[in-house]
Amino acid sequence: FTTLLYTIKFERSMMSTMMYVPVLILLAFVQQSVQQKQCYRQDVNFGGADIKSTWEHTVDRCFTKCRYTAGCRSFTYRSDKMCFLKNKKGGAAGPNVLSGHISANIQCQNVDAFWGEAANFGGADIRHTKVNSAAQCEQFCRDTEACKSVTFAVKYRICYLKNRINGNYRSNSSVYRSKNMN
Repeated sequence: FTTLLYTIKFERSMMSTMMYVPVLILLAFVQQSVQQKQCYRQDVNFGGADIKSTWEHTVDRCFTKCRYTAGCRSFTYRSDKMCFLKNKKGGAAGPNVLSGHISANIQCQNVDAFWGEAANFGGADIRHTKVNSAAQCEQFCRDTEACKSVTFAVKYRICYLKNRINGNYRSNSSVYRSKNMN
């Protein structure tokens, strides 16, 4: 009788454990989906460095396609449902603003709350581009391969991506805000 009772208790505990497994899998999927969506850059294009293009029903499927494609580090998803898989973080030359596109790096870093110091990091430019905000400027640097620091021209909203910490030189400025990436 004790053996039978033990067997019944064991089977019950296994059943309750088995009932929790699907819930845990669902929670892991939801957490992954939330983290994935935090990487999406709305109205941003990662141009060039294409591995291949494919039609995908949703941006989430495009993300998954990239995640499971060898060598894929980022993607751009267009409003016509075309998904462009990239072999470089941020595409060939980094992000640019382009309506109707969603881009993401498979491993992304998001913007810090603190934004830069009143300084100009001169030289060491990777490129410059017009942006909507200082935060977008920082995000473009984080999404660009080899970007180490950034200078933002406040009045004109021009973002200068740099391949060196502090650029080639640093000078105080009330016109620019600059930041080194961690």
